[in-house]
Amino acid sequence: MEKIETRKDVAQVLHMNGGTGETSYAKNSLLQQKAISLTKALREEAITSLYLKKVPRILSIADLGCSSGPNTFMVISEIIKTVENLCREMKHKESPEYHFFMNDLPENDFNSIFKSLGSFKEKLSDEIEAETGPCFFTGVPGSFYGRVFPTKTLHFVHSSYSLHWLSRVPQGVENNKGNIYMARSSPSNVSRLTMRNFKKISHHFSSLVQKS
Repeated sequence: MEKIETRKDVAQVLHMNGGTGETSYAKNSLLQQKAISLTKALREEAITSLYLKKVPRILSIADLGCSSGPNTFMVISEIIKTVENLCREMKHKESPEYHFFMNDLPENDFNSIFKSLGSFKEKLSDEIEAETGPCFFTGVPGSFYGRVFPTKTLHFVHSSYSLHWLSRVPQGVENNKGNIYMARSSPSNVSRLTMRNFKKISHHFSSLVQKS
């Protein structure tokens, strides 16, 4: 196997298993699904606050690290249902347009996402039992540790089980032999350097989100 040398190389090849087979991410992501379910109340609170404050005609939302499979549509479905309920409560004549930007690394299985859009929209329509605002979906390949959106284009940014993937391995942790993450057997310098690296990357990530 060819050695991967740079952060750019990693971003070009790293991805979850695509498709819908037995070894696919779609069939092996129950832990991630549980995390999404546990944070549902926080998302509902955030999107409710945003919508009541802005009442936008076009609601632009990004999902960073969207991957593929049923988890990809869980958050989208929740957001649409929350906003549609608010529209009914406020007696709005029209719902907003929904613009969803699905972001992940270039090798992500975006094809599976777009092939599933038809069935997703049908299921959503049956669950809401009413016509929603128009929904538009865009695939955005690229690392969210770099600029992937134009300035001031997003209202809401969501990410689940993605930000723990750092953009680079910290320098100086070569002695963490036998581990691919911080473990009990890791030398003390590994956690210290990883935390320092995480703080630096998090600050950079936050500045990018604020620009979007």
